[in-house]
Amino acid sequence: MFNKTLLACLMSLFLAAPASADTATPPKPEPIKIGEISEAKLWNIMAVNQRRGEQLAVDNINAQGGVLGRPLEIVQRDGGDGTPGDVLRDVQELVERQGIKILFGTAFDNNGLAVSSYAKKNGAFFLKAVNGTDRQIWQDGNDLSFRFDVSNYMYMYGKVFADAAAKLPAKRWAFVGLDYEFGHSVIADFQKELKRLRPDVEFVATQWHPFGKINAGAVVAALEYANPDAIFIANAGSDTIQLIREGTKRGLFAHRQVISVLTGQPEQLESFGKEAPVGWITQGYPYDQIDTPAHKTFLAKFRARFHTDPGWFSFVGYNAMISLADAINKAKSTEPHAIAAAMKGMTFDSLTGPLTYRASDNQSNLGLWVGKVGFKNGKPTLVDWTYEPEDKYYPGDAYVKTVRPQTVNK
Repeated sequence: MFNKTLLACLMSLFLAAPASADTATPPKPEPIKIGEISEAKLWNIMAVNQRRGEQLAVDNINAQGGVLGRPLEIVQRDGGDGTPGDVLRDVQELVERQGIKILFGTAFDNNGLAVSSYAKKNGAFFLKAVNGTDRQIWQDGNDLSFRFDVSNYMYMYGKVFADAAAKLPAKRWAFVGLDYEFGHSVIADFQKELKRLRPDVEFVATQWHPFGKINAGAVVAALEYANPDAIFIANAGSDTIQLIREGTKRGLFAHRQVISVLTGQPEQLESFGKEAPVGWITQGYPYDQIDTPAHKTFLAKFRARFHTDPGWFSFVGYNAMISLADAINKAKSTEPHAIAAAMKGMTFDSLTGPLTYRASDNQSNLGLWVGKVGFKNGKPTLVDWTYEPEDKYYPGDAYVKTVRPQTVNK
């Protein structure tokens, strides 16, 4: 009896004892958290596509061991109704309550400017993946804020499309734009550059409208009254669809040349379907025609994971996220100023080849695919395109010094 009781006691003690250091499971490393803000209520499929690109990048990075031996983790916020106030409330919650000081995202330029200013004041790092007001990198630029997408002046809406417009016979131009930072900066940059190239052009009408709230009938009527030779459009989504439908019904676009800055993106073309405006000059993302090995791998993985094709925002979200991971690795730190110092002037391997964040203004030198809307195999796509490199349009470091505050990363 004694031996049995003793044996039972010894067994219970053995089973209750903690595992030795040699057999204990090592603790999992703490993830590196990235606070991501996408105004999902306002831009729907574009936000979904950007997040798919981001997540695919993070999954690939984590499958290879993560960053600094730690996994990346995206903490998403939707920015409420998409106003700067709602977006900043989410940012404050991420930074001040959760202690996340690496920020990523936003689509709308006014929100990006608000987050950039917050990052500067509160010592957070901010990488804006999409959209391109020059104020982000120039007049309101700061050492802790970077951008991956192209800028208005250098690419989509200033020099690239002004170059195309200058070659057209059109002299009388009318404009349709979103009534906020994006639309105003896009149209202003385009007008400035076109006037420089073609002093003979006239700007005969401009129609502004809130995002998602265009009165297409009134806009088309005003443009018809102005009787332009060509039309420049700086809006997106349902606004463009309504404009196309109303303008086509009234014959507005017949025999007129049109430049529409976002129409060639896959997210836009998919929504247009058979109504896609053939011949409009635009920029886009010919994902099925890019033949770099990295992009082919990305395309295959994206299709396998999400059972659909990637959009422009998928491409941008993926590339921006891998560039952020490279900067953290290069910095050997998650401290915001260290990441910023590492990203300034950094070259990384994007899906389409090496890209660099310029030291002069924290802007990547991503270029654009510019062409026309067309159809292939019954599906709307970008045709007759060329890739316009950044170096062709960048005004130079000396110019940037005249428009960007000269600060020091501390």
